[in-house]
Amino acid sequence: AQARKHYVWNVVKFFRPGIILRNKFSFQLIDSVMWQNYFMITLRNVLKNKVFSAINIFGLGIGLAACLLIFQFVYFELSYDKFNDKFDRMYRITNDRFQNGKLIQHGTIMYPTIGPVMAKDYPEIEAYTRLMPGGDMNARVGEKIFRGDQVIFADENFLSVFSFPMLAGDAVTALKDRYSIVLTEKIAKKYFETQDKDYSKLIGKVLYWALDTQPYKITGIAEDLPENSHIQNDVFVSYATLIRSDDASADNSWTWSDMRHYLVLKPGADYKSLEAKFEDFSTRYFEGDKVSGSVEKFYLQPLREAHLYSNYEYDIAKTSSGKAVWAMLVVAIFILLIAWINYINLTTSRAMDRAKEVGLRKVMGALKTQLVKQFIFESVLISFLAFAIGLVIVMILQAPFNDIVGSNLSWWKVFSEMSASSILILLSILFTGILLSGFYPAFVLSSYQPVTVLKGKFQRSSRGQLMRKALVIFQFTASASLVTGTLIVSSQLSYMNNADLGINIRNTMIVQSPELTAWDSTFIQRVENYKQELLQVKGVTGVTTSGRLPGDRLGRSFGIRMADQPAAIHFTLSNLGVDYGFFDTYGISLLAGRKFLPTDHKFDFKELNAVILNLQATKLLGIKSPEDAIGRELIWGGNGMRKWTIVGVVNDYHQESLKNPIEPMGFRPMYSTYAPTSIKLQ
Repeated sequence: AQARKHYVWNVVKFFRPGIILRNKFSFQLIDSVMWQNYFMITLRNVLKNKVFSAINIFGLGIGLAACLLIFQFVYFELSYDKFNDKFDRMYRITNDRFQNGKLIQHGTIMYPTIGPVMAKDYPEIEAYTRLMPGGDMNARVGEKIFRGDQVIFADENFLSVFSFPMLAGDAVTALKDRYSIVLTEKIAKKYFETQDKDYSKLIGKVLYWALDTQPYKITGIAEDLPENSHIQNDVFVSYATLIRSDDASADNSWTWSDMRHYLVLKPGADYKSLEAKFEDFSTRYFEGDKVSGSVEKFYLQPLREAHLYSNYEYDIAKTSSGKAVWAMLVVAIFILLIAWINYINLTTSRAMDRAKEVGLRKVMGALKTQLVKQFIFESVLISFLAFAIGLVIVMILQAPFNDIVGSNLSWWKVFSEMSASSILILLSILFTGILLSGFYPAFVLSSYQPVTVLKGKFQRSSRGQLMRKALVIFQFTASASLVTGTLIVSSQLSYMNNADLGINIRNTMIVQSPELTAWDSTFIQRVENYKQELLQVKGVTGVTTSGRLPGDRLGRSFGIRMADQPAAIHFTLSNLGVDYGFFDTYGISLLAGRKFLPTDHKFDFKELNAVILNLQATKLLGIKSPEDAIGRELIWGGNGMRKWTIVGVVNDYHQESLKNPIEPMGFRPMYSTYAPTSIKLQ
């Protein structure tokens, strides 16, 4: 015990400045001479084994390039709407509608009163805004006409809720008054050919919408909306424009279903707790299905989910698939792992060639740690060379890749927008992978015994062989998984392209009809003349017009029932206005009755009385068979007094994607000034 105390005391006495400071510490891991030596050895090995080195470097470079391309796509998809200052507190209201106990609509479309009344009833809500899509602008500026720019009606809170910076005008008041309009920068340049950045001179100028004689005054110019915004409109018209003194339904209706609502919650508010209160909101204002004809349920969706996690009908958001984005990230990780494992396997496969080099170095006095440093340095240098090649490949393939994903992506743009923490994480992952991919070959190559190697008795260890086999198995499994996944996706695409939709859309061209045409008693005949002219074009075998095209989301009509059913029973149908040639042009088969005739079309909507149903609609309405439907009347609109006669029943067809079920549909013989024309070609 005494000896131990004496020993400890002597050790403690060594911790004196005089003793500690007399030693010179060096933190230099490798001196400059060794760095140069390692570099020269690596360069010689690369030049000596040109084919092997090219396979190794380009294999790793191609893997890194694929990973970088996929990563920039994933990062961009995950960045949607994050530019908004209140992003973490922003939500949009979603709505489920139920009739007769069944879900009939799952969407973001609802009534004008929802946002304002919720903001009044619940103190957790800091602000709200409401929107309504307005379709194509068809603007007239002087003698020039511009078409195709998408309009959205937005209330005065819109530019305060969303962070769309203004280049001219006041964000608070720009959308306050009726007939006020805000343009994005690119649209302002397009309409007024502005050459400089002084957009303030455009404030107060006017333009006209289609044939409307009412001037719309420009009250603001906003920056072009970011590409990663789920709202992608070019023209914003004040919501107050919809509210008229003789009809304020756009402001106070509980049944006009065309609006979208966004909320900003106060800091610290729990959106799930607020959402739980919406059941009482529905009970108070809708009283079951008494008000709107449906049982209404409301929910909140965080804005961060609007782009990637939306399966809503009538969605105005630019959407994508969150599952697909995360799957792409997994694919990128697998590709990177395969590339690194390939590098490890190729490097260790040359163990026999490097064994004598290691043996000689050890005989000359090289330590194992020095050899490990050499091989890790070699691995890092080759990896950085592969990374440089990968960046070159990315730059070459960037434009074709952008065409595939439909975005204007750039690696430098993504990198510049990343936060410091994200950049640090990305670089750490890459550097860690490079080091780990170099450690195993380094320890394998540096562990050879010089005497055994120099005698020519070199043998691979069973442990090393097991490790290599495990890496090869993982590499093969990952590659096979990616190939299998690609084949599955290819099969799905082939199925979608060749599946029987019940409607023939092949060899069909869509022609946008003249839109700046007023509805009058001559309109139908003018459309027919237009169709006849198109039929004279060589190769055209059929022409038809319809309110929506195959693939479009159709509008819904509520409160529909058979005339002989009690008023308490009502249903919902998707509706489509078509001309008499629609079913023949698209090859939709008739099950019973007749198709529309030219005489079914009327200038006065009140005189229309013929309707055609699809098979699903007859089942929903309780009709036993298609033949039994012919001649029967149903109530459709007009406060329960408007009667329509069923003249035909057609077979079901897929109006939307194959993943969506076929809906009950009703067709009416209606023309429209905005109906596109479909041309069937030989």
